[in-house]
Amino acid sequence: MNSRTDIRAEQRREEMENVRKKLDAIKEMTRQTVDKIRRLEAEYVEEKAKYTKNIQSMRILEENQEARRGRLETDIYLLEQRQVDLVTIEDANAKLRVEIEEAMNETNIYSKQIDDIEEEIKKAYLEWEACRDNELMLEVGVNLKKLDNDPTENEGMMEEKWHAVKLKQKELKKQVEKVDQEIVDVEWQVEKQKKVLTKLKNAEKDLQERYNSLKEEPIEEPPETEDGTLSRIDYVEDVRQ
Repeated sequence: MNSRTDIRAEQRREEMENVRKKLDAIKEMTRQTVDKIRRLEAEYVEEKAKYTKNIQSMRILEENQEARRGRLETDIYLLEQRQVDLVTIEDANAKLRVEIEEAMNETNIYSKQIDDIEEEIKKAYLEWEACRDNELMLEVGVNLKKLDNDPTENEGMMEEKWHAVKLKQKELKKQVEKVDQEIVDVEWQVEKQKKVLTKLKNAEKDLQERYNSLKEEPIEEPPETEDGTLSRIDYVEDVRQ
């Protein structure tokens, strides 16, 4: 009977040992599973941090790209406005050049008229001198002397010649007065054209200076807001105003 009891006890010990081994194996598997879960959690936290950092970097990059796009749009707008101003100035400058050329041509015409009038004055003066000293007046003097000797001889002819000389002198005097007035008028026109020409040249100079300043003017950067981003829309609206 003792032997049976011993056998059963031995079997019981073996069963207990097997159960203990199984429990140890289960504990080891549980420990390994827990370690694996912890490793996975650590990897998850690390990957999540990397992902979050990448997302933040991408957002910053997107904001920078948007800001850069805003600056480019502003630069394009300013360049377009500047181009419009340059074209307007060039057109105005071209018109001024035409007006200056016309004014100079008109001035040349008046100068030619002055030369012609001076030539007329010269001719009129020579004719006046010729009339004063010509043979007609000498003949009148001679005939007047004869008339004193013989009052009845050729009296009608002498009076006619004398009146002809006086009439010629009167006509020449009117012609000289007319020429003098024409000189005054032309000189006034010349002075007027000189003033217009000076005004046009000053306007052309102002336009050229404005044209040069627009070409050399640097492009302004849009102002930054408190958070560091560029307020493009507000800046463009301010520029347009």
